[in-house]
Amino acid sequence: TLICCSLFFVNFALDLYIIHQFSNAENQIEIQLSEGEQQVYGDIEREIAAARQNQEEVIYASNTWVKQLAEIREDFDGIIHYITQATANPNTLI
Repeated sequence: TLICCSLFFVNFALDLYIIHQFSNAENQIEIQLSEGEQQVYGDIEREIAAARQNQEEVIYASNTWVKQLAEIREDFDGIIHYITQATANPNTLI
C-alpha cells in the first residue's frame, strides 16, 4: 500500500505539473495573440491615416486645379467678350 500511495502522489504531482504547464502555455498564447492584435490594429490605423492623408492631398490638388481652371475660364470669357465687342463695333475699341 505504501507503493500504491507513493504512485498516487507521484501521479497527482505529475497531473499538477502538466496542468501548470498547460496554464503557462495558455497564458503565453493569450499574450502572443494580444500582441499580434495590437500590431495588426496599429498597422491598420497607420494605413488608414496614410490613405486619409493621401486623399486630402488629392482633394487639395484637385481644388487647386479646379481654381486654376476657373481662372483660365474667366480669362477666356474676357477674351471672348472683347472679341465679340470688337467684331460688333470695331470703331469703339482702342
